[in-house]
Formats: sequence, structure tokens, C-alpha cells
Amino acid sequence: MRTFNVSQIIQNQIPDSEGNIIPAVVHEGGIKIAGSQSEIQHILLAVDSGIYNVRKATCGPGCQVGNGLTFAVVFSNPSVVAIQRTNQLSLVGTWGTGGQYNLPGTWTSEQTSIATVGASSGMSTGISPGSALVYSTASNQPIEIPWLCGGGGCPTTAFYAQAPANVFQVTSVSPAPFIVGSSGVTLIGGSGFSNLPSPLTVSVNIGGITITNASISSDTLITASYTVASNAPLGQQLLTVSSGGADGGYGTSSNPFPVTVRAQPEHFSVAYSSYIPVDHVYSASPCDFQGAPVFLLYMGDANRGTYRTTEAISITPDSQAASGFFPGTGQTRNYGLLSPANGSTLSSQDEDGVQYDCYLWNDAATASPSGFTHDESFPYSTQGQSHFAGSASNPLELVNAPIDWDMRTVIDDSNQQSPTAYVNYNHTCYPSHQIKVNNQIVYLYTPPRNDTTYIFGCLVVQSGKITGQTVPVQVPAQ
Repeated sequence: MRTFNVSQIIQNQIPDSEGNIIPAVVHEGGIKIAGSQSEIQHILLAVDSGIYNVRKATCGPGCQVGNGLTFAVVFSNPSVVAIQRTNQLSLVGTWGTGGQYNLPGTWTSEQTSIATVGASSGMSTGISPGSALVYSTASNQPIEIPWLCGGGGCPTTAFYAQAPANVFQVTSVSPAPFIVGSSGVTLIGGSGFSNLPSPLTVSVNIGGITITNASISSDTLITASYTVASNAPLGQQLLTVSSGGADGGYGTSSNPFPVTVRAQPEHFSVAYSSYIPVDHVYSASPCDFQGAPVFLLYMGDANRGTYRTTEAISITPDSQAASGFFPGTGQTRNYGLLSPANGSTLSSQDEDGVQYDCYLWNDAATASPSGFTHDESFPYSTQGQSHFAGSASNPLELVNAPIDWDMRTVIDDSNQQSPTAYVNYNHTCYPSHQIKVNNQIVYLYTPPRNDTTYIFGCLVVQSGKITGQTVPVQVPAQ
């Protein structure tokens, strides 16, 4: 029970908790008595030597206290909302007694392209990054006044309030992808981060990725430390930035952003080669053996593991990297009279070591690979493309008859258990052309003929170019 003497308070000039005092010249007035629970708390009041009319927020005949609102504010906890997420706003009025209550407000948003708000519910929705002013109006609310004398009822008015609705968004996460067994710093890009309240946490929905020490570097960047467990589930997860929620308050979460967990990067060796698919072919060019013309024959690559031209490179889509480019050509060897010595295939019996005699082995040379080109591209985080192009002619022939190729190999390892590859091809119709990925053939062209007329048409006339695209096939990973 508390007892106080109004006369002593005035006479001794005793201040209240805010330092206010009642001037000594005051001889009449009113008093409000309120507890910590404001209007809803019942207080037993005993008055000695005085007559008081104690009413709560009501008015009657004579002079009475008008208990009402002093001000109103828009309350938002938290003060931010993610795109396509919602946040409940409240119009909170403060009464003269100190009590605070929600008011039935009418809501509008100044920038509906950033945030909308329910006209009667006060539920805000994030539309795009930025800050939008939200307004609320509560009409016909009682006003706090010291005294109200005479009839006519308690005066009312409309209370207005506004507050920003801050919208944030996550738009990027690096590294992409996360690799099992790795750790480092992750960079989370977006907008509206500077309005996020503490504490700040970053999490994924499945697990295997631990993200700690998240901090706001700027309005568009959050940095954090990450560790990916060696047994983290492979595939897609959803990353969420959460903010606020400390000490029993409300928190907010970002739009879930997809991230991918992958095994260690896979390497793919891409190799192109052209080769003569038979033991030997004849040339239209003759050599002279003791005054008699002899049509030369050229050693082929069948059963020898050799090639006419080749290009190779190692490509890693996950790392967006390529290395180890190799261009090369095989030696060209031609033979004259009596070859093949065994009657069917060129062998050691044809290698007499005498050059330019048009008898058995005649000559040898190697074409230059200086015109061979390559370029690599990575359109997606799990796709790599290897592009080979080039041209090479027989170094022992005077007639220009080049082997041409333009080959693009597309490797997709979005599924690390079964990566695929396909080829866009454009090349001469002779000789054979081949693409291997990790030693597996993914494209093979074999000419229908190996005679002089067909070879002349393909290489000298450059007719019958072979173009097209293969279907994706599974390839081994390394």
C-alpha cells in the first residue's frame, strides 16, 4: 500500500520520476493514478479529506479528466522484409497513462513497386529491394486532455504515423559450387543488407555446410566463413540469411537461394585426331623410276596408332580452367616401286633407307601444326567447351590438299556420377576424324572410300564437308 500527501508534495516541491514539480501557487487540479499495467490494472483508492471524481477515458457532466491518446507510431519488428516474404506491421497508440495498444488503422504504401501493405491487415510484402514509406491512419480516436468541462462528449481525432518498409534480397553466393572437404570465405551478394538487425546468421536447409561469423560488409555484400564436410550431401541446397530474433524479438529470413555441393572437380581430357583408316592409299602424283612413272603410295594409320593431325587439352568445368594444350602431326611416308613388299601391307621389308629412288621407301616429312588453334569457354558452372580448329596438308605433295576441321566438344558434369559430352563437327570428308573424352570415343567419322578419286574430291576440291552435332553420351570422369 502506498500513501502520499498532495499538500506535502506541493509544499516540499517533490519532483516526479521525470523531474516535474507542481508549482506552489497551485491550489486545485486533477491527479491520475496508474499502475504498471495501465488501464487494465485495478487500483483500490482511498481518499481522505477530499472529493475526487476518478474515471478512465470517459467524460461526464461537470469537469472531468479526458483520458485518451497522446501519439501513435508504426511498429515493425523486424524492420526489414525479404522479397516475397511478409511482415506484420502495427499501429500502436500510447495513452496518457502510458499504456500502449494496437489501433485499427488504414494502411497504404508510398512505393508499391518495393513493398505492398494490406489496407486493413497491415501485412507488408517485399516486392523488390529498397525502402518504401508505409502510412497508417486511425480515425475517431480519443484525445488526452487535462480537463474537460461541460457536456458534448470526449473529443476525438485521427492519428497518423509512418515508417519505412525495408526490403532486402540475396542474389548471388560464391564459391559456386561448394566443394566437399573445402573451407574458406563465402561472399553473399544482394541488396538492402545495411538495414538488417543483429544477430546475423546464414544456414542451409539440408546440412553438411557450416557457415559462421557472418557480417555485413556493405549494403550489397555479406561475408562469412564456411566449411564443407567431407561427407556433405551432393546436390542442391537452399541458403538462407536470417536476421534479428535476439532476446525474444522477432526475426526475418531472406529468400532461399540455391547453392550446389559437389565432389572434388573432375578433369576431362579432350583429344581430336584425323587419321588414314587403312594400311596405305595411293597418290595421283607419280615418281620416276628409271624413266618410268610409278604412282606413289602413302602409309596409313590403321593398326599403327598414329595420326595425321591431333589436338588435345585437359579441361575442368568446375574450376573454369584448362591446361596442357598439345598440337601435333604424324610423319608422312611415301613408297615407290614394289611396295608393299609383302604384297598386302607396308612393313619393315619396305624400309630400304634409300631416299628419292622411287623404289620401296622413297621419302618422309612432317607437316607443321603452327596453324592449329584452340579456345575454351565455360558458359555454366558445370559446363566446359573445347574448340579445336586447324588445317594441314601433305608435306610431300605439291598440290594443296588440306585436311580441315572445326570441332567443338561440350562437356556437362552437372551430374558428377554420369557426366556427358557431345560434339559439333565440321570437317573434310577425308580422312577419318575422331574425338575422345577421357579416352572414350564420343565422335567418329570413317570415310566410305579410300580411293584416289574420292580423296582428290575431299581434299583438293574440298567437296562434301561433313557437318552436324552428336547426341550427348556419358563419359568417364577422372
